Amino acid sequence: MQRTAIGFIFLTLAFICAAGLCAACTVRSEETLQNREKESWYRDREMQLLSDTRAYLNGGGFRDSGVNLTRIVGPEGDRSYTFTIHHRRIDRMEEAGRQRLKEELAVLTEDFVCAAPGETCEFHYEFLIVEEGL
Repeated sequence: MQRTAIGFIFLTLAFICAAGLCAACTVRSEETLQNREKESWYRDREMQLLSDTRAYLNGGGFRDSGVNLTRIVGPEGDRSYTFTIHHRRIDRMEEAGRQRLKEELAVLTEDFVCAAPGETCEFHYEFLIVEEGL
């Protein structure tokens, strides 16, 4: 009788552990799916920003500009984006003109909304300047 009771207790504990493990795996799987969907949403928005930036530059006389977008995602989901832009006409501009162009480009990101409440997204613009004669 004691042997049967010990076996029953052991079997019950094994089932409880298995159920807990299954529940944990299900939660983790759902979190992974949510993260993938969120990343996909961000990727689509980032590609749209890149496209809008190139279109704006093309329309402003900076046709075929080199435009690169990099991002840094912090542990809390905060994002920092940097646009690096190169064009020969920008190389020749005075610093005040470059600053005006940065301000004009910043308008394109004003409607960018982060996916989750509490996350922040900040944008920076840099111009890759290649000096003549190099």
